Amino acid sequence: SRIVVHGKDATRIEMASGEAYFSVRHDPARSLTVQVGSYRITDIGTRFSVNISDGGFRVAVSEGAVGVSSEGADGEVRVTAGHQLMARQGDALALSPVAPEEIGSWRQGRLSYSNAPLSLVAADISRYSGKRIIVDPALDASHFSGTLVIGDGSRLLGDLAGVMDLSVRAENGGVRLGRAGGR
Repeated sequence: SRIVVHGKDATRIEMASGEAYFSVRHDPARSLTVQVGSYRITDIGTRFSVNISDGGFRVAVSEGAVGVSSEGADGEVRVTAGHQLMARQGDALALSPVAPEEIGSWRQGRLSYSNAPLSLVAADISRYSGKRIIVDPALDASHFSGTLVIGDGSRLLGDLAGVMDLSVRAENGGVRLGRAGGR
């Protein structure tokens, strides 16, 4: 993960890649802003995670609420505890429920997802396995719900492929996820 802190008081953070979990003490006089591309996540006291992949980002709230806004958008989207907001390049924002106890589950050795785009899951697996993962464009609309055990990262890709009935093949120094049997 890559995070850039602006200023000495750490109230403005830019998140460039990876995933982070934030636990912010409630203080109406001091808010935290996390910049993710053109999106701003604003918080005055809560617990939430932010996950970035090549295809977009996800913010999930386990306690309290955050506001998400972007340049050119009308207003702010409020994301409350037990919800996640996902955005993929060129797509509309999507708000959906998520189990609060699963948010930031990577801190306990698990990757848990609720209707997450396959590109986001692949980016997480790539980070833990050290393998560059290419998701076949035919799978762009595919989502995953479930939990994968991280371990040393070596079994994540095989576990996902087995659960979703996907093919895995070597390609250009990485691996490509595709439909099993060319379907």
